[in-house]
Amino acid sequence: MEWRPRNFVLVGGVQGSGRAEALAAANARCAILLIARDPAAGKLPPHWL
Repeated sequence: MEWRPRNFVLVGGVQGSGRAEALAAANARCAILLIARDPAAGKLPPHWL
């Protein structure tokens, strides 16, 4: 999977939310994508979801 930190900046700018919220949203989306792509990701701790 490609890693594009600048996407986090774009998300924060579009939503106009706090940086922490933008990062949390981006991380949640990445986690969903990883789980969808890799069945083994289902073994992650619940707090990652």
